[in-house]
Amino acid sequence: MLRQSLVILALTLAGFSASAQLAITETYSSASTNNTLTPGNQGPDFWELTNFGTNTVDLTGYRFNDADATLGGDANSTILSGVIIGPEESIILAQSGTTIATRDDFVLWWGAAHLPANLQVFFYSGNGQSSTGDSIVLWDANAGNDADYLDRADFGEATRGRTFTYDTNGLHGVLSTNGVRGAFVAATSDDEGSPGTNSGPLALTITQQPTPVTFTTPASFGATFVVAAKGLPRPHFQWRLNGVPLDGRTQPTLSLTNIQLADAGNYTVVITNGLQTLTSAVAVLTVTTDPIAPSFLTVPRDADAFEGQTVQLVAAASGSPTPTYQWQLNGANLAGETGGMLTLYGVQSNQAGLYTVIAASSAGTISNTTRLTVTTKPRLLITEVQSTGSSPNQDWWELTSFESYPINLKGWRFDDNSHSLAPNNALTISNDVVIHPGESIVFVENYTSEQFRAWWPGTPAGTQVIRYAGGGIGLSSTADEINFWNAVTIPGNELTERISYFILGAAPLATSFVYDPENPPLGNVVNVLSTNTTLGLLANGMITSTNGMVGSPGRVVASVYATNSVTGDLSAISWNAFASRNYVVQATTNLLEANWATFTNVAAAGSAETISEPLQSGSRYYRVGTVIPLIPQP
Repeated sequence: MLRQSLVILALTLAGFSASAQLAITETYSSASTNNTLTPGNQGPDFWELTNFGTNTVDLTGYRFNDADATLGGDANSTILSGVIIGPEESIILAQSGTTIATRDDFVLWWGAAHLPANLQVFFYSGNGQSSTGDSIVLWDANAGNDADYLDRADFGEATRGRTFTYDTNGLHGVLSTNGVRGAFVAATSDDEGSPGTNSGPLALTITQQPTPVTFTTPASFGATFVVAAKGLPRPHFQWRLNGVPLDGRTQPTLSLTNIQLADAGNYTVVITNGLQTLTSAVAVLTVTTDPIAPSFLTVPRDADAFEGQTVQLVAAASGSPTPTYQWQLNGANLAGETGGMLTLYGVQSNQAGLYTVIAASSAGTISNTTRLTVTTKPRLLITEVQSTGSSPNQDWWELTSFESYPINLKGWRFDDNSHSLAPNNALTISNDVVIHPGESIVFVENYTSEQFRAWWPGTPAGTQVIRYAGGGIGLSSTADEINFWNAVTIPGNELTERISYFILGAAPLATSFVYDPENPPLGNVVNVLSTNTTLGLLANGMITSTNGMVGSPGRVVASVYATNSVTGDLSAISWNAFASRNYVVQATTNLLEANWATFTNVAAAGSAETISEPLQSGSRYYRVGTVIPLIPQP
């Protein structure tokens, strides 16, 4: 049952009015600065805090952090001690460690004519802002937990020479533009921003009243209400039940569990930002003891596993009374499997089939069926990796299929050397990405397909280039890994159920680590560079990027180009070849034939090979291919 307290609300609002006037109004990543007018005068990370209210605020005891977003650890708790921010004043918090180390340096950078005469600038160490995306999170002196922050400014990948500010909805992350909403060009660089000034507060508005408007649930079940508001300073929320504030319920989403009859009633939200206060419409919660037929909240999805994996199928149903479960395989009950989770250890091909979960109670029965496919471990290989230590651009890596059938990678995950499937670690492929037999797909950090192709214009046409982004997945220039899992692998089995992994050492400049089929790595430790493959650059299909990088995105070896000629009574087939590699020549009289006949096998002795055959009546077609060796799976 929820606890109710009039005292807590009174204390909260009494200490809330002054601090709630504050908002983070501008952020800047030093990695994005241009400073083309004064080379070497690199500007620091900085962020701006504004007091939109009419009260002076003492910032003693206030703390801030970056995307780590925790009150403990490296949250800065000292720089704001004794700092006073006046009504309608903006102050600057800048990171130390650059040539701009004093207030005078900062004023010189941006120009005294553009800045308030009494602008306060404070320098702190640590808590740098990443150019690939970061946050500034601010807590007041009364904050009791990480989620109890006063304001938070999130921003994405930085654009060189531009600060981030807020939009007309009060959301942070909009790039400043010279001449727009008070932004200007710095005095000693071509950076654009508006430090010390802003475009004012934004009216507090409820954009979504508590939803759903009415909710009926049996006792002991749960319910969720959601409200939304916008404005600057940031809206803060206090939920009430029948007019009485609910202890600790200060988020836009109100989630109730184990509801009892006493929790029924009218729910409202008081929303304030220190400048305005609004009260939402009423949402009505009704609690019933009547029987309710089961309905699924969670059902398992179709799953593709390889032999030996652990597979978990999870279902959850609501209803009153609480439903019981029974799992079936191909219509037959599985003995003892009567919980919401079915765990299959070391699955084998005979365990593939249709799995049904039945949820039943005296109020009714419901079922759901999902398909489990079990195959041998798919032969997918990470065949090239390039870290930013070897490039001024972005990390990228290549996945190649050595299978004979297409594989949909939706739901598959990858991570670096933390090789962890814990929440917020591995990245998940969220779209339908199908890799076909013999195909190589490129995964690149932060770049779109168009940006990557502009960087690597020799990438084969048709190559899939998949963009990914996320904290913690960047590849280290000193040593790192790429680990790849299917959608079935569960946390705890990361090392034993990897589909593929690639271990790389220190990244030399202007090159990538590659899978050289004539020089396979030992223990998946790859030490072959794109500039020193066994058969040479041309043999392995190497190309050069626009900034001089060497690699082979989209291919493992160079394509075979065959030509045909007729000499006398002979038909000759010639192709580019590489010494020590084996080739197969196939022939057919019908291009629509699915299975071509092998004409001959050739062990290449040089850079070109030719075979001949007496001319025959009618048409005859040839094709030449080579088999790429496969590194043993981990």
